[in-house]
Order: sequence, then C-alpha cells, then structure tokens
Amino acid sequence: MNPLNDILNDLGDTDRTLKELNELAEWGAPDPASRANLTALAKRRRDLEKVLDSTLSANQLDLIQLRVEHEDGGSPPAATIARTIILLQAIVTGVVNAVRGDPPAGNAAATNGESVTSMIFAADPGQTNTVSLSIPNDRLLAIRSDLDLALELMFDLFELRLMGDVKSLGKRAGLDPLAKLHELATMSATGALRTSISWRKSRDRARMTTLSRSQAAALQGLIGSAHDSETERLNAEGQLVGIDDARGTFRFEATDGAQIEGRLAEEFPRGQAWVMNTALEASLTRTSRIDYASGARKEEWALRALTPIE
Repeated sequence: MNPLNDILNDLGDTDRTLKELNELAEWGAPDPASRANLTALAKRRRDLEKVLDSTLSANQLDLIQLRVEHEDGGSPPAATIARTIILLQAIVTGVVNAVRGDPPAGNAAATNGESVTSMIFAADPGQTNTVSLSIPNDRLLAIRSDLDLALELMFDLFELRLMGDVKSLGKRAGLDPLAKLHELATMSATGALRTSISWRKSRDRARMTTLSRSQAAALQGLIGSAHDSETERLNAEGQLVGIDDARGTFRFEATDGAQIEGRLAEEFPRGQAWVMNTALEASLTRTSRIDYASGARKEEWALRALTPIE
C-alpha cells in the first residue's frame, strides 16, 4: 500500500467534517462545543499536513492531485477522468524528455523520461472526483531535479495565454506535450469541465492551477492556431522519375533512396525534354510547417532547376 494512503484519507475525512461543521455554524452562532470541535479539527488538519510532508520527504515522493468535474459541480464519466490522467502522464513524460535534451516524440529513444515520471495512486479515489498520485523525486539539497524543472514547466504550459509564450515554451517543452495539452483542453472545453491540478513537495513548496471551460477553450484555440514554417534551399543528386509540365508536378529519387515529389517552381523552365533515370542535380526548395496542436511536421517541395551531371 502507498505510504500516503491513510494520511490522505484522514485529510479528506477531516476536510469533509470541517466543511459540515462550518456549514452548520453559518445557521447561527456556534455553541462552545462546536467551537471546540472546529478548533480541534483545524489543529488535527495542521498535524496531518506535517505528517504528510514528513512522509513525502522520507519516501522521496511528490504528490500530484487531479480534480475533474463539470462546471455545474457534477461528476464526469470515469473514462473522462482516466483519459485526463493518461494525458497528464504523457505531458509530464514529454516535458522531462525535453528538459533532459532527449530525442523528440516519435523517436524510439525518447522514452527515458518514463523511468522518472511513472505515477501511481497515492490513495483510494473514494467518492470524490479528486485523484491523488505519487511520483518519485530525488530530494537533493539546493538542487532542483529534472522532474522539478519539468513540473514547473508543465504548470507554465497550462497557464499559457499569449501566442509568443506558446512558441517560446514549445521550444523548451517540446511539441508532443503541447499536442497532448491541446487534446486535454479540447476535452475540457467540449465537456464543460473544470480541471484542477496541484503539485506538492511540502506545504511551502506547492503549486496549483485550474483550467475552467472558458480557459480551456482559449487554450485550445491558442495552441490550435500555433505553427512554425521554415524554408531552405538545397541540392540533391539523383534521377528524375516523373515530370508533368501541365500539372506543374515532379518526382525525383535521390541517390540515398529518398523519394521527393512536389510542385515545379515558377522559375523552373517548362517545355524541355528531360531524360528519365539519368544522373541529375536537382535544385530544390523545402518548406516545412510544424503544427503545434498535432505535433505533425509537413514538408512541401518545389523544384527550381535540373542540371545534368557529367
């Protein structure tokens, strides 16, 4: 059993009892016994928080708590909560990979972050919409771990509001976490959800963010409209496989086996008789577009000129 389970359950019971007593007190002046109970429960809560901090430190754990609910206070389907957990795990892992300078998502080697971001249930979910997860994190004096840096960056991603910040943080966090965040924001916006995430190392070292439906919709649109484009000129040796002057298209096979196809540039000379499968040097322009919402990279090629190789 997770060492945090009993502590978190006791904290939850204490909070629920405090809420009930405070609601009763709102109906009139509390009697001495009720005031004594409130004081005792408040002290018990402070004591439980100290025990929680001590347990986190002794076991070198951080606490991640996730709460997903409808904006009207209702409970979402279990599948929605499960998908949110999966997306949160993927975001944390992707950001850790980026912090460590590991290969981008899609590369088989980009799995190192999984070894330090594996989250497990810290307490039984019970009857609430709050999910408590623990994650191992080294406690090195005066040194922030890769996970510390990644979690701080993750919270910055959830609080994105400007396009310039999307691109600057995207370069630090990687495109895959942004794509997963876009999916989470889309789910929250369409499902009218409020998502709260907190991270705790201790009472004095904690961070929390809440994503309302309107904030999720804004974040969805912000990431969805973000993209980068870059254009470069390059030459490649190979053979012309096909060309269509009327349609303005071409196909070229480079000597390394790469298949390149695209459009004919405006400056490409039309009407010439090109011999297929002979050695040629192609002058090409490659335009790359990176879509932040999907993480996909799309390339477009233009052929500017062909030169026979003697």
